[in-house]
Amino acid sequence: MKRLKKDGKLNNSKQVVLFREMPEKKLFDLCKCKDLSCSCTIKVPVLERESLTDQRTSRKMVIGRVDQKTTKVLEKRWKRKSKTEERRIRHDEYDDQYKKSLIGRAYQSVSSNLEEETSNNSSSEENVIKLEDRVDTPSTSQMRIKLPSVAQACDRTGVSDRTAAIILVSAALEDIGIITTEDSSKIVDRSKIRRERAKARFHLKRKDKEDGSEL
Repeated sequence: MKRLKKDGKLNNSKQVVLFREMPEKKLFDLCKCKDLSCSCTIKVPVLERESLTDQRTSRKMVIGRVDQKTTKVLEKRWKRKSKTEERRIRHDEYDDQYKKSLIGRAYQSVSSNLEEETSNNSSSEENVIKLEDRVDTPSTSQMRIKLPSVAQACDRTGVSDRTAAIILVSAALEDIGIITTEDSSKIVDRSKIRRERAKARFHLKRKDKEDGSEL
């Protein structure tokens, strides 16, 4: 706003009146909403309402010195918000890095454990299968029927080899009538259950490897 030119014919009061009328004709109110249908009740900060009300009515207020007390309060509030935001950002970044490191360590640990377990189990299970194939006994003295479903069910339920052999298999076969006092060739012992479980695990792992290599 241009400064009013001094006019000797106008006294102080008239100059003040002109000074107050000029902005109303040439300036617009930045604090008003541009949308005429706006229903907002609070459009300006609380600390500025009194000054704004005076500007729109009696205009008794004048620009004075900086309010040191209010300025310090506002500065402290701004610094507090800035520190809180910085802490939040650092915390989020630390959480992201920590989660990534945990996932990486867990993945490496699981991968190494799986590789070690697979190699150990594969060698032991292959030895069990080879040992079983080498045993040459009459078919009537040993149960030769494969039991893959029984082995998988035992692994799912977590029962021991002895429990599976005595209760789940032999007792069930006896009730059905497959095992009798005259024909005991279908009796299943815990060694049979252990071998069948080893076979089932070996075949499942080999199938998983083949499926993974195809992807």
